[in-house]
Amino acid sequence: MSWCGQKRKFVVDDRTEFFQMSQPVVSVVMPVYNRERYVGAAIQSILDQTFTDFEFIIVDDGSSDGSVDVIQNFDDPRIRLIILGENRGIGVARNTGNNAARGEYIAVMDSDDIALPQRLEKQVAYMRAHPDVGVCGASIRYVDEGFKPIGVWRADVENGICRAKLFFGLPFAHPTFMVKSDIYRRVSYPTQFEVVKDYAFLVQASASTRLGAVKDVLLLMREHGGRISNTQSDRQMEYAMRVRSEVLGNMGLTLDKQGQDIWRKLQLAYPVALEPQELQAISDLGARILEANRQSAYTSQPALHSVFARRWWSICRRSVNLGKPMFDIYRRSPIKWQGPLSTLYEARLWSLYMGMGRKLRMPQWF
Repeated sequence: MSWCGQKRKFVVDDRTEFFQMSQPVVSVVMPVYNRERYVGAAIQSILDQTFTDFEFIIVDDGSSDGSVDVIQNFDDPRIRLIILGENRGIGVARNTGNNAARGEYIAVMDSDDIALPQRLEKQVAYMRAHPDVGVCGASIRYVDEGFKPIGVWRADVENGICRAKLFFGLPFAHPTFMVKSDIYRRVSYPTQFEVVKDYAFLVQASASTRLGAVKDVLLLMREHGGRISNTQSDRQMEYAMRVRSEVLGNMGLTLDKQGQDIWRKLQLAYPVALEPQELQAISDLGARILEANRQSAYTSQPALHSVFARRWWSICRRSVNLGKPMFDIYRRSPIKWQGPLSTLYEARLWSLYMGMGRKLRMPQWF
């Protein structure tokens, strides 16, 4: 394994000492694998941060293109380049960078994204103001390769909602993670879940720390054909289901294959109409999970109920063509919206069922 610093290139092993800078507040860790086209812009976005007390650890994971040449063209003493020499996987690359980090916090960065100038400043301020939070995220804006905006992923900021969202996926995007370094010392990226390593890591980390996020958009995420989410989507879905099964297992709940199939439909807020028996099965499973959570106190019951209720309503809305059977199943379900929202959501669903469509307007926040 070789290391490169400003004007320095030397090999480090267990017997070799290397130069030490003063301990930074933040260690930015960015693995790179064949990102010659994008990595320069990603690096520059970190060097342009308004918060400057950081080191920038770049781990080249055996790139076969010109990625390393692009990296070495940057002349900044905060950059520390680790060259693995062969492709060992992004989980190994991230763990290698995290193990080399010396900062109080470790900020995740992807080699094809752009960090907005105040990203580190705002996340450090958040972590300082919320010392009980061990993992901080932020909102992101999706852009195409020409930086045309595509959409926004608004981060969930409250710990209860974040933990509840873990039943379905990430509450905020992985490239926005800022993590207390001691958490990365205890919890590494599990290599057995390579394509969902970020999700598996956050599930494990959330067992010992609170989660939170900055509401502001702090990162631009490029959408292109080379992203793992585009090239290995089937594997991602399979491995994500395994991680979700671990979450349920932590609550003492195990699902058979049929239960997992039902769980997928709830997880996806199924985009097509379902049969009445499928709707009833989803409602029953949701009730089982809520009861298991109540007994285990895995996360906030109101937060989990809110997350389930939103997905349950969306599923029933797409099955409105079933007519009254759908509406009856929805109204009897223990996972429907509760409290003041219950009547509003039922009225909206009833208007769709009756063919009134948009004649019944919901509040702006609906």
